[in-house]
Amino acid sequence: MRRVEPQSRARGGQHKLIGWLKSLFARKRDDYVRIPRHEAATTDTVKPAPKPNGEKVRAIDALEAARKQAEAEKWRRTGVGNLDDQAKNRGTALENEHELIARVARRIEERNFDLPQLPATQMAAMNMAGDPNCEINSVVELISTDPVLSSELLRIANSPAYSKDEPAETLHEAVMRLGTRVLRSMIYTVSIRGSVVSVRGLKSYSEEIWRQAFMVGNIAKTIAPKLNMEPEKAFLLGLLHDVGKIVLLSVLKSENLKAKDIPPSTMGRIFFRFHERAGGLMAESWKLSPEITSVIQKHHDFANNPDHPKSAALVSLAHRMDLYLSTADEEGFMDLMRAEEFEFLGIPMGERQGVLSRGRAAYQQEFQRNRKVA
Repeated sequence: MRRVEPQSRARGGQHKLIGWLKSLFARKRDDYVRIPRHEAATTDTVKPAPKPNGEKVRAIDALEAARKQAEAEKWRRTGVGNLDDQAKNRGTALENEHELIARVARRIEERNFDLPQLPATQMAAMNMAGDPNCEINSVVELISTDPVLSSELLRIANSPAYSKDEPAETLHEAVMRLGTRVLRSMIYTVSIRGSVVSVRGLKSYSEEIWRQAFMVGNIAKTIAPKLNMEPEKAFLLGLLHDVGKIVLLSVLKSENLKAKDIPPSTMGRIFFRFHERAGGLMAESWKLSPEITSVIQKHHDFANNPDHPKSAALVSLAHRMDLYLSTADEEGFMDLMRAEEFEFLGIPMGERQGVLSRGRAAYQQEFQRNRKVA
């Protein structure tokens, strides 16, 4: 057997140690491709790894789209889903649907139902908040007579969106923190939610109406600056645009119907057919402003809105964003790049992606908030 000299062993150990030290400072394996030996002899450079081909990029995009769809599905399964989804509206019809629709039409024309009313305190507070010359002390004094409204405004003033270093401990501090413009929007928000909740027996549908109203309001508020519109006004337009659906819940309640009696497809068709007309009745009862009333009465056919077509176009765009995001229709959402609303509002193609991104961010933020609450 060959004898290994101590000096040779030392040299071998040194080579191994040097090799190990080099490996510690070697570049990451994923950063480069392996070079064949015959090429290594002729060059000292290392070639960068090739970029993923088109097929791999598409696969990554598909996985990301699937992830987003799964997130949307989680929220969609919590209730009846978006009732404006045309695919759902083609579902199984109620056996006597035509008769029900005829009765609903007759009740609306004859106003044969209980129209949701704004509490007197809330209506008076909204009118005062809309007056630029109103005194804060007078508004606070009026709101303090409504315990529900007072507690809700305190909660909103101390929410992350408006809270400061010190919490608002009094109603006066809450009103000062919100400001009269935001205060008016918040009173409407409390009023709409109260009107929806008050409709008994149709809870699953009322929950979706509230979700959609608040979501469209938030999307409209978020994208408004990009469309050269005032955010708080955009929020109100979005919040109230489908208020006719609350009226229709009252009409169906007058028919002694419960949620289990009406499939979503039938409810969707009733909403689609009557909500703008019914919304006009509610706007009249609540003495809403001419602009809000106009948008409520005609927002889907925004181009033919006689008085406020641009406001109607803003609401229509926010409404469609919520529709596609809440139904996980990514293709439909991206097709909004060519939406008529953008053309009507004169938004250049290069700015539209930014508007859609802001709308998606508003939706996802509210989506995450709802998941935490749930």
